[in-house]
Amino acid sequence: MRSRVERRRASPSPCVRLRSGAHCEALALYRRLSGGRRWADFLNLDEAEIPTFRDWPALLGALAEINRWLWRAGVDGLGDYLRASEARQLTERLRPRLTRAGVSIQEHGVGVAYWPSFVATVENALRQLEPATKETGLNLRTHTTLEAD
Repeated sequence: MRSRVERRRASPSPCVRLRSGAHCEALALYRRLSGGRRWADFLNLDEAEIPTFRDWPALLGALAEINRWLWRAGVDGLGDYLRASEARQLTERLRPRLTRAGVSIQEHGVGVAYWPSFVATVENALRQLEPATKETGLNLRTHTTLEAD
């Protein structure tokens, strides 16, 4: 008797190219939900209102770490150069999570001039919390922005 993994390998399914069984199950679920007219009817929504995928653990974890850094004692007392430098280090540390969550990371500026890029990256991450449309993937609502010095 072949194991579950061996059966998957023998299968012509696209799941063979994926890294784990969880991805296979997610793909199967996506296929069942795609063409979501039935789901839209069931949920009493327009097809465009059906939520899109977000990597919530990556996004919320990164935002929580940014929040902790911003509220850490002493950040307000840092000079502009040191604050921008620490912001760049934080962004680099969070890059894998932010990228996985679909956040556009801004990398313009050197030294003090990096701060507006950090603010833009945080705003991009916050936009991921808002509803998106299937057609555009763009967020529809506005939000409060951080001040760029």
